[in-house]
This record gives sequence, structure tokens and C-alpha cells, in this order.
Amino acid sequence: MDYSFLKPYKVNEISSDCITVFEPKKRITFLFVFFRIFPVLMIVSVILLLCLFNFPAKIKLLLSVLPILFLILFFKKYILNIEFSNYSIKIKYQKFIRTEIKEILVSEIENFELESYYISRGGGYFYFVKLKNNNNKIPLLTIPFLYMNEENKSKINEFLKNITGKEILK
Repeated sequence: MDYSFLKPYKVNEISSDCITVFEPKKRITFLFVFFRIFPVLMIVSVILLLCLFNFPAKIKLLLSVLPILFLILFFKKYILNIEFSNYSIKIKYQKFIRTEIKEILVSEIENFELESYYISRGGGYFYFVKLKNNNNKIPLLTIPFLYMNEENKSKINEFLKNITGKEILK
């Protein structure tokens, strides 16, 4: 089966009822740079600014808050791959140093939620899993602006519904 509607993800069909989608190498590199290298560089640059220049107290206070924001970004986890099957969804995350696998049983899923954002030349489709016993939404798929179109959206919705039997809310 052709899974080109899941771009930018690469697809590995293990069997008819088990499919793995994973981030391409370039996107993993981007995520690593954005979530690990960029925050460290920003923290170092803020510390250097505070040490080298004599700013007024209000600006120093404002600048001292920035490293906290960059630390939050640094410790954020991001998705490496997702394994879909008729009975569960396994999401493999890259955390700070290690990887973590979260298994969500299909019986625990209430539905999927789709959020669409169009921002100038950016945006994307964002798919989330909503669990029956929890109000939290778990991020699942992120389809960037470049691959946004109604045909791909309907094919992704159909794919998720066929493999899990759950509805997609918009």
C-alpha cells in the first residue's frame, strides 16, 4: 500500500495490521538541534550578555528569565517513531538522554483530535490521542504546511480509523 499521504514520515509496513512510521534522518537532526543544541547556545549567550555588559536591573531580571525558558525547551521530549497496530499504538520518544516508549491500548483511546493551523506560510495538521480516563491530549502526528491538503488529511483520517476503529474529531 502507498503511504505517501503520511509525509514527511517514512513508513515501514511490518504486517497488514502493524505499521511503523518514523521521522526521516533530516528531521531527527533538526529536532536534535532545535531541542538540544539551540537551547544550550541561547543559555550561554544570555550568560555572556549578563557578564559582559552592565545592564539596568530590570533588563538583567528579564534576561535572567530566558535561561529558564530555554531549559524547558531543552528537557522537552520529541517523537522518533510510532507503531500502529489493531490493539495498540506505541510512541517512541527521545527524552533528555534516553528514549522512552509509551504504549497506548486502543481500548483506552476515546478518539483522535485534529487541529489545523494556517499561519502565513506555516502551520500544519496536528493529530492528538485523547484517552477515555484522561483529559490530556497526547501528540501523535505532525504534518507540516508543505504536505497539508484535503486529500492527505482525509487519507490520514481514514488510515487512523481503519487501524484503530476510533473517530477523528476536528
